[in-house]
Amino acid sequence: MANTLIVRYHRIGDALIVLPLIAAVAAKYPDDTFTVLTNERFVTFKDVMPSNVILKPMISKKSKGILRGLTFSLKKRLFSLKMESFISSFDKIALLQYDVIEQKMYHKVLNSKRNIQIAITDENIFMSEDRILNKCNDGITMIGLHKKTFSELGYIGINPTFNTDKIKNRNFTKLFSQLNINTEKKLIAISPFSREKTKIYPLDKIEKIISHFGNDDEYQVLIFGGGNKEKKVADRWVEKYPSLRSLIDCISFDQETTILAKCNIALTMDSANLHLAALLNIPIVSVWGATTPENGYYLINPDKDFAIIKRLDCQPCSIFGNKPCYNPKIYDCLDIEPELIIEKMKELLPPLKIDLREA
Repeated sequence: MANTLIVRYHRIGDALIVLPLIAAVAAKYPDDTFTVLTNERFVTFKDVMPSNVILKPMISKKSKGILRGLTFSLKKRLFSLKMESFISSFDKIALLQYDVIEQKMYHKVLNSKRNIQIAITDENIFMSEDRILNKCNDGITMIGLHKKTFSELGYIGINPTFNTDKIKNRNFTKLFSQLNINTEKKLIAISPFSREKTKIYPLDKIEKIISHFGNDDEYQVLIFGGGNKEKKVADRWVEKYPSLRSLIDCISFDQETTILAKCNIALTMDSANLHLAALLNIPIVSVWGATTPENGYYLINPDKDFAIIKRLDCQPCSIFGNKPCYNPKIYDCLDIEPELIIEKMKELLPPLKIDLREA
């Protein structure tokens, strides 16, 4: 009966993809207790995790404020000092990230005389530029590396799983009414933005997709994302397509999760919302630019997904999509006809209603 600490809070998408793995570990080893230091937003998942999982929020940087960077640095320093006494209460520690704090913690525990088992995911293997040379056709995935970390602690034979029934069954009536979301229509979630420009499908082509579904009474399109620039773009779309709903910067992560779980399909880039939609087990059409599914961040339910990618010789050009495009035809990887994406979305959407009066 072990008391195990799991650390994975850095980068929203990366932290999301480990939750099904943690749920599977906890379900297979019900006599152990798992304390998960995670992104503060993910406390919303506490009611869907096994009862032997405790989600603890990590400190985070505020989105606004002149001194937010300095304040965050001080909080991180204090956290690091507190961790020294905190870790002594655990029998096992799984560090699923390779940041400075975690590396120091790993070596400190190894060099101490404490009777604590500790393992760390070496993300350098995943991020190696050598992987780009062979187009990441090496079978390396972040989940695979995390599985190895757990196996070093004696947790073996783990297959990621996540039961979203409690999220899908949440009472959403009041929330949807406040946001003017029509539950009688098929809901299409579109997450058109990403931190990296090399992963964003051209917004004029996104608008063609919005126009196609937004002008059809069967559907209602919901725009997800965050940031002032993104909000301005979405607000312009709303002016042109009255049935469109922009949820950017007007809902909490908890509300976003509830709404997305009710959608019939999600259109996403390679971004955090791709992993959130996969976690919620809804059909997905994903559009890939600088990165590819082979990079190793792919879904736990790939059978419910259409990954649209051109497969150019230069793809992928980076692991995270954070490098400039050197193709003579700039962003050729994202030059994909919107009609192709619409077709793939329709393949995953439920059949249209039939008006018996016209039949």
